[in-house]
Amino acid sequence: MFLDIYADIVYEQLENGLSVYVKEWPSASWFYTGVVIHAGAREDPAGRAGLAHLVEHLVGENVAGLTFSQLEKRFRELGGSAWFGSTSYACSEYTFHLPNEERNIYQALDLFGQMLLLPKELKQKIEEEKKVLLREYHRDYEHEQARCWALQGRPWLFEQHPCLRSFHTAIGVPDEFLASSQQDIQAFYETYYVPQNCSVVGVGALSRHRFLQLLAETPFALSRAGQRHPLPAPFFPRPPRKQMQIIHLSDYSQFVQWEAEISFEWVVPLSFEKKCVQILCDLCEERLTEELRYSRHLTYAVEVRQQYYQDCRTMRIDCKTAPDAVEHTQDLFWRVLKSLDQEEEKYREIKQELLARIYRMDYAGYDLLESAMGDLASYHRLISFREEIEQVMAVSFEQVSELAHYLSEERHFCWITLP
Repeated sequence: MFLDIYADIVYEQLENGLSVYVKEWPSASWFYTGVVIHAGAREDPAGRAGLAHLVEHLVGENVAGLTFSQLEKRFRELGGSAWFGSTSYACSEYTFHLPNEERNIYQALDLFGQMLLLPKELKQKIEEEKKVLLREYHRDYEHEQARCWALQGRPWLFEQHPCLRSFHTAIGVPDEFLASSQQDIQAFYETYYVPQNCSVVGVGALSRHRFLQLLAETPFALSRAGQRHPLPAPFFPRPPRKQMQIIHLSDYSQFVQWEAEISFEWVVPLSFEKKCVQILCDLCEERLTEELRYSRHLTYAVEVRQQYYQDCRTMRIDCKTAPDAVEHTQDLFWRVLKSLDQEEEKYREIKQELLARIYRMDYAGYDLLESAMGDLASYHRLISFREEIEQVMAVSFEQVSELAHYLSEERHFCWITLP
């Protein structure tokens, strides 16, 4: 029998505007809590890319009376652990999990409330955390061209978008986050780290009533001026003015490369539903793998994926092949893509496989917490398994074919890396 474990998650809103989601799980021996601040790199001010990420680092360094290492140690003493922040394009997230002991859960909530929602000045460890961010940046981008190459087609695919044309990760850009002042940091915290812009998820044996009572005794219940930062209006992409870029690695390195890399990418408007895009991704990956790997032996694997940015999606196809096979691979790729409207039987198979994956989901406590936080980060609401099934069932072959036709040559960007 199918069990939708989202079905009994209860939503409450505190008087101060805080959104709370609680799942009572009587048999659980641990209690899992997550906090979503609905502001991420999308909210970085112009010229301050990386500010949201910097604030995420600093809130843990500015808890009254505790250094960050002491804060970490306190959670170990409570018998559990905490993740003190990760920032994405859409939000910043914080989690902890503890044995199911009410006193310790209260202390953890109080510490997180002080860290995230208590009015305070973020003035400790600013320069130190900027250095940490700089090391993160250099870890992710190992040479001076790395970020430029990672952006690939974004400057053209998102030419009219205020944020995404230059976004790759929430780490930001060194010249910009290093220039962030204490006033910049404080303004971001006071604007976005407010109860109205915050969602809390609790999963465990603690009752909904008791969890709300504990929250009411912590800074999570404080009243502060502010509002929920809304989801952005849909973005309607235009065909890019430039549609291909080729990088020759030999211009930068003497290392001999054995393979070429090819990436195709499109911006997909929200008029194409999430599950329609997902089905086309699966269909495209299966057909391209059959053609490029099994029939032609041109690549080891083809990866097709989508990315959701709240106002649009991207669809991206990646593969590696021999340098002298790039042109042939591109030609086969377009032939496969243009033939997808003849694949109705394969569409039915993939749709059934997708439904089966949803039916097989059997999350434990932490998995459920992460899934719920992912929904809240992207959509500001929970999407139940039942709703996901209904979304899949509603996707017709005609819709998938329409999306396949939308992925035209004039709308795409191709990035090729050659030896």
